Amino acid sequence: MQEELSEACIYTIVNGRTLAETAARGGPATFAEGRSWVTGQRLWQIAVEANLSMPVVFGDAADCTR
Repeated sequence: MQEELSEACIYTIVNGRTLAETAARGGPATFAEGRSWVTGQRLWQIAVEANLSMPVVFGDAADCTR
């Protein structure tokens, strides 16, 4: 069954080693940041209310030029 996606997504960067270790473990993961994601929370809530999934895309913080 394919999930319907929201029009919005969140893109953020995380240390590449942390991403690799998290992917190797599989399952859900939690990351922390020192500031609030006010817009991300608002967009997430809109997606939840519409019964849509919202992608969160992680990039390697060591090279985020592309």
